[in-house]
Amino acid sequence: MKRKLNNMLSWLLLIVLTGVLLAGCGAKDNNENGEKTNANNDNVSNGSSNNDTGSSQKEEPVELIWYLIGSPQEDEASVEAAVNEILLESINATLDMRVLDWGEYDQKMQLKMASGEAFDICFSSLAWVNKYVDGVNKGAFLPLDDLLAEHAPNYYKMIPEKYWEATKINGDIYCAINYQTMASMGGVFMPKKIVDKYNFDYENVKTAKDLEPYLEAIRDNEPGMYPALTKEWITFYYPEGDTPIHDVGGYLAYNTTDYSIKNEFSEEDIFSENVFRFMRDWYLKGYFRKDAASVTEVESDLKIMKYGVWPGTYKPGVEVELSNKYGYEIVAVPMTKPVIQTRSVLSGMNVISRTSKNPEKAMALIEQVNTNKELYNLLAFGIEGKHYQKIDDQTIEKIEGGGYWSGIAWEFGNQFNAYYTKGQKPGIWEETIAMNEAAISSPTLGFMYVPSEEVKAIDATNETIQKEYIAGLTTGTLDPDKYLPILREKLRKNDPDDKLIKEAQEQLDAWLAKNKK
Repeated sequence: MKRKLNNMLSWLLLIVLTGVLLAGCGAKDNNENGEKTNANNDNVSNGSSNNDTGSSQKEEPVELIWYLIGSPQEDEASVEAAVNEILLESINATLDMRVLDWGEYDQKMQLKMASGEAFDICFSSLAWVNKYVDGVNKGAFLPLDDLLAEHAPNYYKMIPEKYWEATKINGDIYCAINYQTMASMGGVFMPKKIVDKYNFDYENVKTAKDLEPYLEAIRDNEPGMYPALTKEWITFYYPEGDTPIHDVGGYLAYNTTDYSIKNEFSEEDIFSENVFRFMRDWYLKGYFRKDAASVTEVESDLKIMKYGVWPGTYKPGVEVELSNKYGYEIVAVPMTKPVIQTRSVLSGMNVISRTSKNPEKAMALIEQVNTNKELYNLLAFGIEGKHYQKIDDQTIEKIEGGGYWSGIAWEFGNQFNAYYTKGQKPGIWEETIAMNEAAISSPTLGFMYVPSEEVKAIDATNETIQKEYIAGLTTGTLDPDKYLPILREKLRKNDPDDKLIKEAQEQLDAWLAKNKK
């Protein structure tokens, strides 16, 4: 018995000693490997994590696909490679940047979203391309409130809260605002070469009518040019203090003095009628090209100086931005006062696709682009010494033939991160921020009309009807005396009970009450 007990104690002692030795070896191995694990696991603080089994191996990098509208650049590959060096270190991801041409972006994005193609981020706007409200209503874009808070807190804080309020649909944020010129201010742009040739006093232009001597000179003496580009001239006809605001739909507007929703093409609203008559007059005078109503792509013509004047959004430094974009010197004239509207705040933004496999990483990329100036400028202008050279610490100059100069710096994110480009006056970013702060805010900043299921069919048919006539009326190719009554009658038959106007008015009234306006 005593021998058995001694044997048992011997075995127990052996087991205990073996366990101690194994534990010591394990601790040593873990300690040696632990230093290596920590050195290779920099991504943990950026929201990445090890797998559920506790393995110390770093996760595989994620590839993020980002669609943008613009002109594809010859040397995108080298820029992407440089971008990815930064992203691999900061968020353990790489970027596949896909730039679709200006004339095809909208249609291609609609097809991609309808087919359920997997991608991560794409450019959107409220009323221009890849329309924001439409995408939200179709379920194509993810709500971003939680993603912003968790993966882009610094970016979120840099945007004034009133602009975030303007993005919300049913209380949720679905876009990442590109912080830039938030105030809408109309202007006109002209090639300086042509302005100088005819000694035109562009600085004293106050109305569209003031441009007519210049347009006549081009019509009579420049057979290779079109005097004016036919788009957005309607901007310059809003009566001051009685401005129709188009936050309520494609053909609805409201009057800021009484918040009454109107059909912009009704007999009671002669504003649009007057614009159509003015455009018709310019068309008959030969200021517009004959096929203006059917032209959808104008960027290629602008690059070869085919237009004498065109309207658009004015902002500090815009003339240099456009000169760089089109390759010749351009002068700019402001034509309206700055106003902050929902559509101006949402003129450019990025959204995360519902099909994204890595929405957290996509938001981390948005955070990086908006807060890392080196990364932002790399995307915007390319590589120093290859695509641009520095004039001073703040200003750069394009290297001709370098192969990269995006021309779409405002699409990537916070434009106030950008270098100044040659010819730009240092300080214009501060001027732009000051303009934003001084601009008049629309009393309904943040309101967006969202058609209910009940009226979606009416709304869609209205859009189809408009497409049949509006291009012709706004370019002057259709006589408003003949075709405006036809348009009005078709709209009336499609919605005889004014369901769209009534619903839009109800939504606006509810919004005003909720926001104590």
